[in-house]
Amino acid sequence: MPSRTARDLVLILLPWLALPVMAGLLLNASASLPARIAVHFGVSGAPDRWVSPAVFVATSLVVLAALLGVFTVRSLKARAAGRLYPLLVAQYVLVIVVSAAIWEVVRFNRDGSKPSLTLLLLGVAVAVVASAVARRRLRR
Repeated sequence: MPSRTARDLVLILLPWLALPVMAGLLLNASASLPARIAVHFGVSGAPDRWVSPAVFVATSLVVLAALLGVFTVRSLKARAAGRLYPLLVAQYVLVIVVSAAIWEVVRFNRDGSKPSLTLLLLGVAVAVVASAVARRRLRR
């Protein structure tokens, strides 16, 4: 059985798998995207901002990498203080929510399927609650 230290490091680094997976999915999908894709949607669900697929892919991967980097550094500090697990929950939830939001943009532009605002808002709410709980527990 692996030591707690090894298990903690695996749990901290595991979300980084989302980056190559998302990169592969985005690069594969970018061939079927139009030359100008919608990346921002108003309250009604109608698109109101567009970019090229290359800009979208690059920006999405940078945002995901930045999120992972921030949480990795914070998780290593929290691990040293014995407060790792609440932060890991927030990290996993936020990585899932951001990845789902990125994929919703791809689906809208590739398939014409309307973005699931309810699903995204629920995901954002869960992410905010998970972050608040983690922040509260880290302050103890």
